[in-house]
Amino acid sequence: MSIAALEDEWPDRNGVFQVDNDKLYIPYELFKTDGSGSTQFRDSSWIMVVSYPELEYRQIIRDGRSSSIGCYFGMQGIQQVDDKDIYTWSTAINSKNPSAVMRIKQGKDEFDTSYFFNVEEKTGGWKINRADYISGYKFLASFHQNNEQAALWQGRAKLAIVDVKEESVTWITGVPEHTEMAYKHKVYVEKDKKTVHYVFKDDDNQLFVYNIDVASATGKKGLEFVGMSDITTISKLSY
Repeated sequence: MSIAALEDEWPDRNGVFQVDNDKLYIPYELFKTDGSGSTQFRDSSWIMVVSYPELEYRQIIRDGRSSSIGCYFGMQGIQQVDDKDIYTWSTAINSKNPSAVMRIKQGKDEFDTSYFFNVEEKTGGWKINRADYISGYKFLASFHQNNEQAALWQGRAKLAIVDVKEESVTWITGVPEHTEMAYKHKVYVEKDKKTVHYVFKDDDNQLFVYNIDVASATGKKGLEFVGMSDITTISKLSY
């Protein structure tokens, strides 16, 4: 029997994230064992804590202010930032609770009740979906305008720079709204942390790289990919 199972519901993991040097955080959702897909625990965030490298169960931590963390197979939803605190984010699909960013202080293994960044309220109803860490407290994040688009996991998205310390969302100009590519963003963050390169597929299925200036939250179309149907990752080779 799974440690994370609850009543007649079983867990579905949304990723595995190393925290510090001695543990893993595994965010998950619960689903009915009858295959109906419904759950009575949609209005909570769940994380299993496992020791590393021993892979021994430590505990389950829960918070009832938002909803499930990350998304299936996307390896999204948790990031330990430069100051070693951990931030989580939830799209909050079909939940009575809002889409939000929450925090776990380093070494605490519990949600920080003094911090709750309600991004849905901040943006007038937009839901945070994916986020890629830049540096400090800043993320490149995508947002869906409503629950229907969010439920697709690849719905129409709008990009923003999110500062989890200042609790701010700055919409990126120059990058059109678009349908997201599968599972996760394809991005490369320059070493100086001033520029993020974002792979973008337009409505005609043409692939480009948008170069995003973090400070000004502006994007500019750059490299075009010709004769390709998909891009799975982007990196940089120096020689």
